[in-house]
Amino acid sequence: GVEQLLAEIVDGLFVRLPLIDTDPNRGLTAGVLPVWVVTESSTARIVRIHAPSLAYNGIFGVEGAYRLYAYPTTRSQLTARLEARRGDVIFDVTTVACGELAQERGVFARPRQVQDAAISGRAHDS
Repeated sequence: GVEQLLAEIVDGLFVRLPLIDTDPNRGLTAGVLPVWVVTESSTARIVRIHAPSLAYNGIFGVEGAYRLYAYPTTRSQLTARLEARRGDVIFDVTTVACGELAQERGVFARPRQVQDAAISGRAHDS
């Protein structure tokens, strides 16, 4: 039942979720998405959500991601995502403080392309 997916822990909740996706182009993707919800002990307000995932797709292989949703105050939030797939590592961050939005996005590393460029002496386009 549902109680097997949820576990109350000190200052929060742990949720065990299956990750299942079907797409006509990608096919079946399956994996796990364990979610850790951290609450403030005095108010039970959610202060952080950690949501890592690990999935497998027959076409794209293994994909991993880590998502952090942080709410340091009632008027600010931070969202960060780190994703690794097919040799790329992608990171993006979004912050909102008192209604002002800032976003940073980029590709941290492409190991295969960096190695190819070092060997051939030239850079590769995305």
